[in-house]
Order: sequence, then C-alpha cells, then structure tokens
Amino acid sequence: APEIKAAGWLNGDAPTKESLAGKVVVVCCWATWCGPCREEAPHLVAVHKKFANRGVTFIGLTTDDEDQLDKIQQFLKKAGITWLNGWGADETSKALNAEYIPALYVIDRNGRLVWFDQEDGGALEEALEAVLAQPATRS
Repeated sequence: APEIKAAGWLNGDAPTKESLAGKVVVVCCWATWCGPCREEAPHLVAVHKKFANRGVTFIGLTTDDEDQLDKIQQFLKKAGITWLNGWGADETSKALNAEYIPALYVIDRNGRLVWFDQEDGGALEEALEAVLAQPATRS
C-alpha cells in the first residue's frame, strides 16, 4: 500500500508507518461535494463502531484543500465521523487510483493493499472479517 499522506489532518495526528504497523487499516477516499459519499457515511460509521475495538483503524482522505476546511469539518460532524481524516490528499489518492468516490481500501496487518471497492454495499464488513481472520506475518 502507498504511504498515507495529506496536507493536513483532522481528528488526530498524521499516521506513520510505525503507528499503522500491525494494524488493519480502512482508507476511504471521499469529498464534501460527493452525494454518494454522504449516502455511504452512515454505513461507514456503523462499520467503524463494529470493528474499532478489534484493531481496525479507519482513515478518511479527501483531495479538498485547506480553503474547504469548514465544509470538511461540517461534513465530518454531520456524518458522525470521528476517525482521522486527511485533507489535501492528492498524492495518496492518485497512488490508490481513486478515480471514483467513495473509494474504500483495506490494508492488512502486513501493509499490503488487499481489498478495494466503490460504494461498498456491505462488502467491507466481509472483507474485514476475512482479513482479521488471517494471522500477521513478518516480511
């Protein structure tokens, strides 16, 4: 998986390879202007609640820039999203090939990108169960 970078962060500090080591990570690429992103947000909040205490880390990324910070914060608050979100995340979004949003990615405990989908529809939970069932290996 590519390094997760953004110009700035909300709801926490920038993730590092060390802070994500050994964790299952869900990355969601989204935007404030994206209708399907707004529709998907309640489901992501529910999945986050279900998996957060099982060692799954959620990270949101938007290519919206600093001049959109008010809209970004309003989106997160209205959706009930409390996990880490990066703005100005153009580089990572391109590295993930996030052409259409929302785009969801699962990174396993070994830092490998193992699952991708758009507009999830429930498959994210299945993917997380499968990844959590696998033991971590050392590279």
